[in-house]
Amino acid sequence: MSQGPRHISGFYVPVDAKDVNATSSCSCRYRPNRNTMASILTQKGHIPASQRLPLLIEPFVSERAKKTLDLLEHFVETRCIPIDHIMEQRLGQGVQLRFNAHSEILEELKIEARQMGFWNMFLGKKHYTEGAGYSNVEFGLMAEILGRSFIASEATNNAAPDTGNMEVLAKYATKEQKARWLQPLLDGKIRSAFLMTEPRVASSDARNIEMSIVRDGDSYILNGEVSLTLASCRSVTW
Repeated sequence: MSQGPRHISGFYVPVDAKDVNATSSCSCRYRPNRNTMASILTQKGHIPASQRLPLLIEPFVSERAKKTLDLLEHFVETRCIPIDHIMEQRLGQGVQLRFNAHSEILEELKIEARQMGFWNMFLGKKHYTEGAGYSNVEFGLMAEILGRSFIASEATNNAAPDTGNMEVLAKYATKEQKARWLQPLLDGKIRSAFLMTEPRVASSDARNIEMSIVRDGDSYILNGEVSLTLASCRSVTW
């Protein structure tokens, strides 16, 4: 065996077999020796995200993405997580307070994130031209980091339901629709919603949807009832 995964702090990192001592011939757990640890750990004992890549994924991650992973992790750990609790408090309790809350702190983070290039990373480069130029695999690694914080995804314009709505608009919208809805979403100037839940059926299974859609000239008429509107972490019952 020439290589094996090393598990440190919840992450797998590839190493040469000569640098590790296998606990058993059939085990996938390895103990790195002192020299290997010294070469990977920083002075503060932190292993950069770019050095914690899963063995099977590393060949598919560009050097640009690796650099972004390290910078993004620092941004999330030092700028987002420390103010998560402040954002939660400012959202308030109840429908009216939560849907009318808007924090200047979040807007400041958005400006900072965009300047650093942490913007619209979810749009895969093979399918869209509007994104930051990363692959789906690379964004998957970035999404894991964003998921550590309550506000990081929204601060970098990578938050649902806007992500899925932007993908649909980018792929299928007309030029006029893109100008009216897609571009403001890409710029983080507006938010969108996702309406799915019907009161009597589980609409997460598309085969159960009761709402109908009928074409009427140049428009469509939707006829049905939706009981929940989702926008990021906020929801309201109609």
